[in-house]
Amino acid sequence: MLFELALLTGGVAYYVYQRRSRSRLRKALQIHATADKLHDPNLDAGTQKVLEHTESHANREILICGGTLVAAFLSRTSLFFTGLSILSLVYLALPAMRVLVNDWKAGRYLTVYSVGMVAFVGMILQGRFVLMAIGGIIGNLFFRMVKLTESSAKHQLTDVFDRHPSRIWIEQNGGSEIEVDFHQLRPGDIVIVNAGEVVPVDGVIASGEASIDQRVLTGESLPVEREVGDEVFAATQMISGRIRVKVGTAGEETVAAKIGKVLDNTQHYKENLIARGRKIADDYLPITVGVAALTWPLLGYDAALTVLFASLGANMIVLGPISILVYFQIMTRHGIMVKDGRVLESVRDLHTFVFDKTGTLTLDEPQVGAVHCLAHWDQHQLLRYAAAAEHRQQHPIARAILAKAKDWSINPPPVNGAHFHVGYGIRVQVEQHTVHVGSARFLSREGLALSDQITSLQHRASDDGGGLIYVGIDGVLAGVFELEPTIRPEAAEIIAYLKQHGMETCIMCPATMNARHSVWLSSSVSTDILPKSSLKTRPILFNNCKIKAVLCVSSVTALMT
Repeated sequence: MLFELALLTGGVAYYVYQRRSRSRLRKALQIHATADKLHDPNLDAGTQKVLEHTESHANREILICGGTLVAAFLSRTSLFFTGLSILSLVYLALPAMRVLVNDWKAGRYLTVYSVGMVAFVGMILQGRFVLMAIGGIIGNLFFRMVKLTESSAKHQLTDVFDRHPSRIWIEQNGGSEIEVDFHQLRPGDIVIVNAGEVVPVDGVIASGEASIDQRVLTGESLPVEREVGDEVFAATQMISGRIRVKVGTAGEETVAAKIGKVLDNTQHYKENLIARGRKIADDYLPITVGVAALTWPLLGYDAALTVLFASLGANMIVLGPISILVYFQIMTRHGIMVKDGRVLESVRDLHTFVFDKTGTLTLDEPQVGAVHCLAHWDQHQLLRYAAAAEHRQQHPIARAILAKAKDWSINPPPVNGAHFHVGYGIRVQVEQHTVHVGSARFLSREGLALSDQITSLQHRASDDGGGLIYVGIDGVLAGVFELEPTIRPEAAEIIAYLKQHGMETCIMCPATMNARHSVWLSSSVSTDILPKSSLKTRPILFNNCKIKAVLCVSSVTALMT
């Protein structure tokens, strides 16, 4: 009796200790809310508490299962432990009992939960406490596995579109700058964004200019130039410059957040899978009950109870969600974003693969294609001076120019003094020549006139999905480099594989795109995909594609795994 009393006293003390610990944790979360947000910027304080409560509840259930198992082992030694085992098992069965009550209210009397409850009562009457406790531990571990897998899959899907700092610098009316919490931003505020930071909002540049990496939204590897009046989008990366952005939308209303929310809808497919798993389990109930009824007179009560406890098909309630969430994780890791989990059930009906050219059939890094010379300069001289200007630069365009120079066995000469204009270009002194390398806007700002001869080149580069880099020497436009997307080495193999299996292939790109960029594809789409348009349904024309079921692919590498 003293032992039971000591055990009961210890349990009460542990309960009080846990309550005080949770109270201290809540206070700590309130005090350090900012630090928590910085640690995981995708979750606000309320969401953090909900997740912590869910995890704490799962941990408590496992601890109770462990305690029940100990009590079950000791149940034959004392009535106290027998009663404790029964109470603990009833507590662990409460969620199933609630589902059972709801089923009965809905008029569903013969379900997997009703049969499970019969098995539960039978096990209690038989005194199979140890087996029940082990089953409770396994069930809670399955529950915990589902929650962890769901949380991981959700974060992988949405994190990339929900990047923002927890604290933002904004400009007040007097021109002074103050730091505020991200969630305090309102439309019309002026946000200060510096080089290396993530743009926190959708808005319009009020002043300044910058080079911005928008690949998270558009897939484009080349940074874009933005100046006063241009739009910028949340979750994009500032490469260089400093801008003042007038907030248009923030938080859940940004383009990035809406994309993340669309992808997050995939998680709701889990509930559908659970319902279907229950239906499968319920469909097998006549077999389970029938086998149990035959087993009772043949092999006895224990054998019949074992059949009921096994409940043929019941595992689908848990295994279905786990399997699909794991596959979501795998696909996300390989760059495949699933907007609606139900499409996975239509994979067998796929007839057409639609590829987004940027970053899918092409690599992130561009390459220099044609070199067009103006005035009296030749290609070798033009590339030599451009490589000298871009030497030691780390952006994609510089790497493309230097790679082209290396292919032509050109050694860049040394430079004397470099002036880098944020996001637009660079001016250097090379062998008594002033060399400008950059965008058309940069050369115009530097006072260099652009020739009418390059108008056709500009249109062609725009249609091909590439770009132009301008080179000026001694105040005169000397030549132009065409930037081309680099076709992935494995793209031809993938397209050939799909065609061998009777699949149509389409590419989303301008219809006038250079033929060698789409030589393996059956047709093209006459449209561009911009950040806002990706959120809307819009008509897209596919030439020569008999579309029955379509899979849009954003990572050709994923198809090889």
